[in-house]
Amino acid sequence: MDVSNANINTTYTSNSNQIEGLAGPTYFQVDYGDSDQSNASSPELALILIDGVVQYDTDGVTPLTVVQIENLDQISLRYTTTATLGEPRQFITRSGGIYNTSTQEVEGTVDYPLFETDWRVTTAGSFVANPDPFTFSTVLATGPSVLTPSAETALIGGLGQVTPFITTNGLEVSVDGGAYNPSSGEYTVTNGNVIQVRLESSSIPGLTRTGQIQIGNYITSFTVQTPAPIQDPINSQWYSSIQPCKYILAGPDAGSQIRFDTKFDGLPVGSIMPVFQDGTQDDNWGDLDGEITSRFPGFLYCDGGYVDPEKYPMLYAVISDRYGAELVVGETFTTTLYDISRKLF
Repeated sequence: MDVSNANINTTYTSNSNQIEGLAGPTYFQVDYGDSDQSNASSPELALILIDGVVQYDTDGVTPLTVVQIENLDQISLRYTTTATLGEPRQFITRSGGIYNTSTQEVEGTVDYPLFETDWRVTTAGSFVANPDPFTFSTVLATGPSVLTPSAETALIGGLGQVTPFITTNGLEVSVDGGAYNPSSGEYTVTNGNVIQVRLESSSIPGLTRTGQIQIGNYITSFTVQTPAPIQDPINSQWYSSIQPCKYILAGPDAGSQIRFDTKFDGLPVGSIMPVFQDGTQDDNWGDLDGEITSRFPGFLYCDGGYVDPEKYPMLYAVISDRYGAELVVGETFTTTLYDISRKLF
């Protein structure tokens, strides 16, 4: 019976066939089949076993490819796969009355016609095609549009053979300390190779770029972030023209907030928006205190109350003390909000 999806570097033995009906000795031969596709320059033949014993020449080392067989002999073949994935091996067996030394093939006679059959052993095409897992941590570049290498190198292991790899988004790979390969092209790695990757950072401060490397079916990524000035978000900007916040992902300032772009949408600071007060408080939808947890984050209830300009600097820059101001205990200056609570109804 044929063997498919065979493991690499593994020995397999065929089912055995008992010889019967012979009037005398005949010959049995194993040879390469027409569909044999070994990658080796001198591929191994399957071994011939009689009654479970491998048949060797008189030196006890060289396997025989032609043997004489008799009734009741149990004939089988044995083959050890190579390390090549998807390698299809085909072995032809011939049995007949004579062995032609000129053609070096068993041939049939009138009494013992030629009988041929084959045995196929094929290693799995994707067996151990994936490397041992490895990862690359995010790196903060030294500036915009800078080729930035990974902090780590990865030792490749777990592959069954030389395996191609591909990259995306401009990711470049150095194998064993060599030059970085361009992101386009076909390249390979094998067990024992050490790889390092690099990626050009974005031209926009604060933005990240990510490239992927795929070996077999295993995919991992490498991310580079362009540095940007660290700035805390300003209160009361939730619905205004603001600079959205991102976070530093790597380096000594990891976790710090930055602003990377200007957002020109939403309502300008100082806008007044009518809302149904009962629908925001009585049913626990949230308060109108301007906090993140309020019903309308960034909006304050216009009830004539006082707010601290230091807490809402952009609002104070718009309304100043137009609706009044107050100096409270401790010389803290506050400004008054427009009282709209009783002027709509």
